[in-house]
Parts: sequence; C-alpha cells; structure tokens
Amino acid sequence: MRRHRVPLLCLALALPLLPACGSGSEGETVHARASQAGKASRDLLPPQLPRSGDDQVRAASVALERGDAAAANRLLLALPDEPAVRLERSLLRARLLALEGDGVAAVREIEAARDAWPDQASVYATAAELHAMAGRVKSAEDEIRAGLQVAGPTPELTRARGVLALSRPGGAPTGLEHLLAARKEDPELPFCDRPLAQAHLLLGNAALAATSPLEALAHARAGLLCDPAEPELRALLGDAQAASGELDAAIATYAELHAEGRAVQPALESLLLKGATAALVARDRPLALQRWLRARELGVSEEDLGFGATALRDEARREIERGIAAYAEDDLQRAGEAFRRALEYEPDSLAGHNHLAVVLFRQAEFDAAAQAWRWVLETSRARSIELPEPVHLNLARALRNAGRVTDAREPLEAYLLREPEGAWAAETLEMLARLPAADGEADDR
Repeated sequence: MRRHRVPLLCLALALPLLPACGSGSEGETVHARASQAGKASRDLLPPQLPRSGDDQVRAASVALERGDAAAANRLLLALPDEPAVRLERSLLRARLLALEGDGVAAVREIEAARDAWPDQASVYATAAELHAMAGRVKSAEDEIRAGLQVAGPTPELTRARGVLALSRPGGAPTGLEHLLAARKEDPELPFCDRPLAQAHLLLGNAALAATSPLEALAHARAGLLCDPAEPELRALLGDAQAASGELDAAIATYAELHAEGRAVQPALESLLLKGATAALVARDRPLALQRWLRARELGVSEEDLGFGATALRDEARREIERGIAAYAEDDLQRAGEAFRRALEYEPDSLAGHNHLAVVLFRQAEFDAAAQAWRWVLETSRARSIELPEPVHLNLARALRNAGRVTDAREPLEAYLLREPEGAWAAETLEMLARLPAADGEADDR
C-alpha cells in the first residue's frame, strides 16, 4: 500500500511569496486603517455587504476553488459593472491573479478593495487566505486580527482562521473546527469546500497512520462530499477501505483511479493479490481467478502471482478439456469459446492456440486459423519444442484456402530446408507440388 504525502496545505489557489499586505509600512497602514475604522464603530460594528447572489459570481467562485483560471477569467470578464457585484468581483479578481501567479497584481487588487471598502470583513479574510496559502503566516494573522477589530467575527473571517490553521503543522483539527463553524453560520459561504476537503485529508491520513481505519474512512467520505474529484482523498478512501476489510470496495476505488491515469498501479496490484487470496478463502474461485488475471494484465510477474499463476494454468487446462469435449460433439461454437477462455488464463498455451486454430479452420475462418497456427509454429521454434503434429502443413492449408497460395509455399519450403528428411517431408513435398493446381480449391481435411 502506498504512503500518502501529508501536505501542509494543498489548496487549489497557490500564491508565490509576496510582499505582505500586513508587513512593514503596508502593515502599519493596514492597522492604522483598521484602528480608525474600529474607533469609528466602537459601539456599533459596521454592516457587512450581502453577497450579490449573482449566478456568474457563484460560478466564478467555484471555478477559482477548483483551480480553473480560464473559466474564472471568462466569467469575471462577463460580469456587469454594477455596485452589487463590485466588491465580490474585486476579491475574486485578486484570487484569480494569485492563481495565475501574479502576486504583485493580487496585492494591488486587495489594497484597492481595502481603500474602497475598509470596513468589510471579506477583504481582510481574502487577504489572510492568500497569505496563508503562500506560507506567510504572520501576514495572515495580521489580516485576521485587523478584520476582527474592524468588523468583529464573521463567517468569512472564521473561514480564514480555518485556512490559516491548515497551513500550520498539526493545525488540521483546529482548521476543521473553524471551517465547519463558518459553514454552519453561513451554509452558502464560498471557498469552504476545498479547505474542508484538505482538512479531512490531513486528518484521515493521520488516522490511517494511527491504525484507526474507521476514522480514516469517515474523513475520506466527508472530504469527498466537499471535493469529489480530489484524487488524494479517493486514494485515502481506498486505503481506508482496505484497512477496514472492505477489499472489494478498495479494489473498485483504485481501479477507477488507475483507469483515469493516476499513478496508483502498485497499490492496485497489491490489492488485487490480497483480494484474490480473500476470494479463494471465501471459496469464490471465479473471483479469485478474475483478480489474478487482472493483476497479471497490469504486469505482475509469475513469481509474484505465486499460487495464482498455478491456478491460472490449471484453469486453462480445464478449459482445453472442455473444448476438446465440445469438439468431439461437433459443437464448434462451444469448443471455440472454451479454447478462447483457456488462452485468457494462459496466453502462451501452444495447445490452446492449436486447438482454436482447428476450430477456426472448420468454421472457414482461414485467415484467423493461419494466424493462430503461425504463432504456434514460430513459438515452438523459439522454444525449441518439437511439435507432435505437422503444424506447417495445417498453416499451408489455411493460407491456401484463404486464397494466399504464394504465402502457403513459405512454411512448406522452410520445413524442407530445416528437415529435408523429416517425418512429414513426403507430405510437405506433395502439398508443395499441388499448390498451384489447388489454388482456390476447398480443403478436404
């Protein structure tokens, strides 16, 4: 099972190290403004502007939270220049600039918003979150402190406190507490889902490391409610499912991640091997075989498959026996199906390919039969295996009946060149002599 990297903060918005909004002379300006606004509203906190409720603003917020700068930019450019959306547009613009890596412009946007709306908690909360996500903890603390002084506790500032807590080692429990409190106070508060998901990821990884798989499972599921596409949370879910004994669910989770191209193959291979053993213990041999097959498809070696490799070969032999029995009853369809299943279990089976070729020939699928017999012939030569049947004659017949008379000569001539006194030399010479006359004729085999 793979180890999870436990990040200090893995938010979609990333900000390079910036000049602090609340450090040096700028920091003094922030606190001076905050102090003035605080004195003016000592007995009555300033009213906070309501969110606009504009659909495009909400959509831009969602795009920013998932890190889609292009979509956010399109939505913000389309916003009308109306008083009801100006503050939100300015703060969203600051987040977009930070996401695009333009930290200086993001600072300027925040300061412009602060000049226009000096008593709005959302300005201080946005600045604090951008600093926290850039690792500037002191600047983030200053912004939150100033915001509380100006506007008092608000859901935005509580959210910012949660984001800040997540940026500190061991701060995930406090961060989750603040984020849940902010969401409870304002269920529609934007920019909560991603940090909530990250808080659950951090706590879930810690629980898994502390061998508390049920707690890890709960955090993984809670986090995925906030951010269903987060691959680290889905991997945590798979690990927690496996640790909780939910092997079927864990395999399904990791199979989905692998199908999406995530780098989870070693974990999936390990789960498949464990799942195959569990299925065998539960007397579900078909499921065990299915999991060994999938593990082998992923590249697990015969050695690592262990008993699974033996079980797959045994099943291939059983299918060959079923195919032979069906062929004896002249049930070509059932025989072909059995031989194909045998080759799924043992792709390198000479007998499986040879028997399937016979069925294909009988079904007048001459090109497919020729392909199978050619594989048998070339593989046996590469392995220095002496075949008990004249496969080169069968290959030539299939090619002849497919109308490929010139191609049919090659295996016959090659046999005579290698074994001029071989057991089937006479039949080979006879067929070679008859080939031109037999062009287009059906074989009487």
